[in-house]
Amino acid sequence: MSSLSKISVLPADLANQIAAGEVVERPASVAKELLENALDAGASRIELSLTGGGLKELTVIDDGFGMSPGDARLALQRHATSKLRAFTDLDSLCSFGFRGEALPSIASVSRFELTTREATRDEATVVTVLGGKDPQHRSAGGPVGTKVSVRDLFFNVPARLKFLRSTSTESGHVSDVFVALALGRPEVTFVLSRDGRTVRKLPKVKTRRERAIQVLERDDLRHVRGERGPLHIEAFLAGPESARNGASGLRFLVNGRPVRDRALAQAVAQTYGSTLERGRYPVGVVFLDLPPHLVDINVHPQKLEVRFAEARAVFDALFQVLSKELGYATEETLTKASAPNVRPFSRDRAPSPRAEAPLSPPEERQTLRVRASVAEEVPSIRPETLRAFELKDSAQPGRSRLRFIAQLRRSYLICEGREGLVILDQARLAERVLCSRLWNDFLEGRTRAQSLLFPIQVVVPEGLEHVLSLAEPLTQLGIEVRAKSDTVATIHSVPDALSHAPPEAVLAIVSQTLRESADLSPHERLRKLTACLGDAFCLKRGQTLGPGEASSLLSNFDELGATFEGPSPIVHRVSFEELDGGRAEPVPSSERPERSSEPSAPEASIFTQEPQDSGETQRPTKAKLSAEEPEAPRPRESGERRTTDQEQSAVPAPGAKRRSRGG
Repeated sequence: MSSLSKISVLPADLANQIAAGEVVERPASVAKELLENALDAGASRIELSLTGGGLKELTVIDDGFGMSPGDARLALQRHATSKLRAFTDLDSLCSFGFRGEALPSIASVSRFELTTREATRDEATVVTVLGGKDPQHRSAGGPVGTKVSVRDLFFNVPARLKFLRSTSTESGHVSDVFVALALGRPEVTFVLSRDGRTVRKLPKVKTRRERAIQVLERDDLRHVRGERGPLHIEAFLAGPESARNGASGLRFLVNGRPVRDRALAQAVAQTYGSTLERGRYPVGVVFLDLPPHLVDINVHPQKLEVRFAEARAVFDALFQVLSKELGYATEETLTKASAPNVRPFSRDRAPSPRAEAPLSPPEERQTLRVRASVAEEVPSIRPETLRAFELKDSAQPGRSRLRFIAQLRRSYLICEGREGLVILDQARLAERVLCSRLWNDFLEGRTRAQSLLFPIQVVVPEGLEHVLSLAEPLTQLGIEVRAKSDTVATIHSVPDALSHAPPEAVLAIVSQTLRESADLSPHERLRKLTACLGDAFCLKRGQTLGPGEASSLLSNFDELGATFEGPSPIVHRVSFEELDGGRAEPVPSSERPERSSEPSAPEASIFTQEPQDSGETQRPTKAKLSAEEPEAPRPRESGERRTTDQEQSAVPAPGAKRRSRGG
């Protein structure tokens, strides 16, 4: 064996170049680090200029407090920072920079020059570095503040240049960083110059609203403010007519720091309800301010992402505040948003926390909570509901072949049956079809799965062990999930019947349902799961169906052997005799079947008519499948469509059995 050591310590310049690969990806990365340093230095005016998209030269000048000669020398050493002294300082950090990596990383891949001067000194200090070599120091004249010039970026690592885009594209990335940071500091003047020409100037203003108008160049922004415990929310959002494909026009700042967060973007988009098409997002900016110990900013090399201590609580708070103020959300969007898009949650209610308290009580830490108002409306699916989804013989007397005639109010299907007119609740009909299809495929071992081209990685804080314990039967159901760690899983396939649903939302329902049904047998847990999945992702009210689609839904209902009977009535009939007599009287209240926990008898369910809210466009994500207790009237949300007088006369208002809306 050779006595020579195979392990050696990398030279400082090589180590810096390797580290720069994480911190410095393109000119925009350099601009971000230098602008953040200027803001941390207390600057009231910052000028950013670039030549050749920032590759040839990028310069940032600020009027901050500058550095002493000693600090200027230390600033070019790795892990030299003025922001931290102990590990516990991370919990109270309010500055942008803190790692001490940016300047040495930038200097290692460019021709770097730093000029800085404190107000108490007559001369400035100049530090130059050529591609990571030893820094050179000298004194010179200069104004108070700091100027950093970065020339010939990646001149000594030409392989990096292959991954860059055109000059205009790189300039666009720099401009994006410029406006993102400017949004968070309205009290600072920002100037952007490109190839010797000023292209953007944002004079200092007094409020975030004024800065948002400057940056977004529009004055029709809705101003929304609200608080949930220690979380303060302020947003400036344009109307749905200005929405764009993708979330590039929607910006988020957490404690003044620009971040990217797909879940937050979804929360904002969902508050617009049906006014936005799928995949479109509003234009605007959202500010989230909360105590530093409730957000971890040290999770991304460029600090572009953060991790909240309780992400679901932040999601729900943002959705509630925006929904209340904007008024776009209907019952449909309110309940759909309660379904987690990446993580499961519990329905535990918690008292409102105070300013310095966590977003949920200590005993609920790490448990992501649904909004209390929605939680009260979403009871667990009960055994009698599950029995309704058992497949019956297709010749059941409570069901007949129907001919579709028309759709009423985008919620009901009017059909012709053997004995008269049949009116079906399309949402409950679709739910019964989807639940039956999922359960039928599972019982008969016919796996109908849609494999994902790229597996989706999802964080599952709670319930992953329950998912993995039933991995084999879940795969038989069409849901293939693999664990990457104790709290991270990848989704590889979903049932073909749920191909329209977001895979991460499917996993969220799976993990929550299996966690809540841990005391049941595996067979009962899977039966409950199919009921929950069918309820969450079926066709909803408010969706237009053409003759072909409606006929297909009815045909599927027949083929699957599903029945009209169940705790949630879906059918109302008017006989030919009643039609021939010129009348269609409703069943007297004294003859109506009592709502109970047991499935309704076939003859009773035929004439069961449940009052519906005429302004409702979609059922809750998890409908009240069990009618064991009377449903409390739901207050109309801001922005919900008012029922017309004609509709009021045609359909009873919610709670009509107890009292009128006005009474």
